[in-house]
Parts: sequence; C-alpha cells; structure tokens
Amino acid sequence: MPTTTENMVIKLDNGYNIGFDPKKTQIQPIKKREEIKTKAKPPLHQNEDLPLVSILSTGGTIASRVDYRTGAVTSQFTAEDILTAIPELSTIAQYNSQVVYTILSENMRPEYWIKLAQAVHNEIKNGAEGVIITHGTDTMTYTAAADTCYIHRGTKVRKMHTSRRDAFQSINTQPIATINYPERRITTHIDYTKRGEKKLTLNARLEPKVALIKYAPDANPDVIDHYIENDYKGIVIEGTGLGHVGTDWIPRIKDATEKKIPVVITSQCI
Repeated sequence: MPTTTENMVIKLDNGYNIGFDPKKTQIQPIKKREEIKTKAKPPLHQNEDLPLVSILSTGGTIASRVDYRTGAVTSQFTAEDILTAIPELSTIAQYNSQVVYTILSENMRPEYWIKLAQAVHNEIKNGAEGVIITHGTDTMTYTAAADTCYIHRGTKVRKMHTSRRDAFQSINTQPIATINYPERRITTHIDYTKRGEKKLTLNARLEPKVALIKYAPDANPDVIDHYIENDYKGIVIEGTGLGHVGTDWIPRIKDATEKKIPVVITSQCI
C-alpha cells in the first residue's frame, strides 16, 4: 500500500492495515498480484427539467474513495461518481461538479477562501439554483465565516465535537434552517436573504496577515511584538470574561495601536 513513512503497510483480507519495519522483516512473495480491471462508468442521464445544482469540492475524505483491494485513495468527484454513489439525487436536481482544489482542511489558507468565493459566484451567475460545497470538517467553520455560504450563519457557527454528526452548532442564535432528509423538507427558523433580494456581488478582498491570540493566565505579551515586527495588519485577542487580559499586556497593545495596527478584543466565552 502507499505510505508516507518508511514502513511497509499491508492490507489484510478483513480490510484492516498492519505496518512493518522492512529492515526487520523477512518478506516472502506468495503469488503474483492479479491485474485490477477498472469498471467502465455507466452513462450519466440527468433530467434537464430539474433545477441545476453545482457541487464544489475542496478535497478531504468526502471527495475520495478507498480501493480496499489496493489501499489506494483516489479522487471520486465527477457528477457521474456522485450519482452512481447516490442515485436518488437524480430525482431532485441535475448536477455539475467542479474540483476547486484538493487539500486537507487543516491546510486551508485565505487565498483558498477567495478562490472558493469566486467559484461560488461564477456558478450562481451561470444559472445554478443551489451550490453545495464539500469540505473537511476541521476548518469548515472558518471557511463558512470567510465565505458565509452555509446553512448556519457563517460567522456564528462552531464545531463543538470532534466527530459527532451534529458537531456544528449555531452560537447565540438559531440555525437558518433545519432539513428533514426523508421528507425533503426545509424548515426556516430566522430571516435570511433570499435569492433576488440583493444584487449578486463578489468581494474577493481578504487580508491574510491578521493574528488571532488566545489569552491565558500569565501568558507572555511578547507574542504581540512578533506580529508588530512582522508587519501584521491586525490583531484579534480572545480575552477572558468580557474580554480581559493581564495588565502587563496593555503596554504591548498600545505599542501596536501606535503603529496603526488595529487591535480587537473579544471574549473566549460562547
């Protein structure tokens, strides 16, 4: 199997993997590997009378498939792949798909947010009535806040659990809507901007050099000097309670503001 380490990884018949140090292991071939034939994809039939939905992929597990015979992970993100895996979708809409980029969500960067926002804007301009973004869950809330295009309000949602399916919760507000999948019913809970109420615009400007600092008791304020010296354009500090930091932080914050670097204090509380 492919591996990022020097160890050898073998796929067992039961689907589990085991790793060995090849320098300490004797290997005896049993039989020649059988040639793996790739099945041809069935032709894709879509109903042009249904609404058009665009699916944008940013990478991660959701856009990949594991071949358990070889252990290889391959990208599976064409419209054919999606409808083959979930054929019921073809009764809801017609689809096109686009891979915007393929990364682990922990490697997300501001320039990727801009590229994704541009892709969403283009799909809507080209007639898509809905846009679905597939994204790794670890940093999904950051992307939602940057692009504000999810069911929860992008700036008011937080991942509250590492792996539960209901890990995401709206903070200090209700979600925009809840979805009943079996009945295909969407129930809205709060006001939101509906299609056509505002002109579609794209603001693709985003300042990447903004620091986020979480304050903790006895934290060293020298960290602020690092961002001043490296020409950061803004600093956000998560303080305790209503937004408090130790008094020894005040002179460093003043140094930053005197150099025209905005410093925003917010609370760690949710």
